[in-house]
Amino acid sequence: MQLTLSIPCCRRSANESGERERIGFAAAIPLLARLTNKLLREKWGTHGELVSTMIKHPKEADRLRKIVEAFPNITVTVLGDLVADEFVFGEISHVSREAPVLILKHRERTVVPGGAANAANNLADLGVNVLPVGIVGDDEPGRMLLKYFRHKRISVSGVLKDKSYTTVTKTRILAGMTHTARQQVVRVDREPQEAPNAHLTRELYLAARNYAHASDALLVSDYGYGAATPAIVSTLQEKGKLGTVPIVVCPRSSYRGGFRYRRRSRVPAARSVG
Repeated sequence: MQLTLSIPCCRRSANESGERERIGFAAAIPLLARLTNKLLREKWGTHGELVSTMIKHPKEADRLRKIVEAFPNITVTVLGDLVADEFVFGEISHVSREAPVLILKHRERTVVPGGAANAANNLADLGVNVLPVGIVGDDEPGRMLLKYFRHKRISVSGVLKDKSYTTVTKTRILAGMTHTARQQVVRVDREPQEAPNAHLTRELYLAARNYAHASDALLVSDYGYGAATPAIVSTLQEKGKLGTVPIVVCPRSSYRGGFRYRRRSRVPAARSVG
């Protein structure tokens, strides 16, 4: 079984919710790995540099095009922490009398997939058949994520819904004027107080195992909230009988240099898989 660390992808800007449509192209490339890893390592730079490289090397451009065209024939299971990214924009009105802070007139609110949900969404935009595995709470952000996936025709049968769980939600407050750039002024995070219980952890393992058997690759997107712990992934490797299915690890994951954390988990230690 192969464990591959993916190449950092293009991240969307918090200042422009419209930028969520930008595809994290390089995050999907490792799923087809060997043909393109060398090209991306040597050639990836700004968009202009990439286009220039493709013009100078038409054979490489043609190879990359063929890989992209093959995405609809690929199925990927995405195991990870599903996050709701919320953007609240307000137009600056005046300074508050209560404190030296701006008062914003609410103009719009947008909720889009974040974390592992963003990885799944990006793959779907590339045409990949995606099978997300994760947890959401019985709350508005969780319901909005499921609605978003259904609208994109992304399967939600592997997404667990639990009343005791709080959907990870990152709310960014953006301020600006009608024709000016939106600036993020504060971010509020809502997180589960505890890692998924033993029952949920086992359900995550079973869903990931079953879907991985029907997939060409397993993508692990761990943000430290307990849905894609080293214990779960190690059990998948040791007992999941995944054969030659490659496991691709997102660059923000904790699995650098093997299955040991390089950053602190955001919730109490996750339970082992029974």
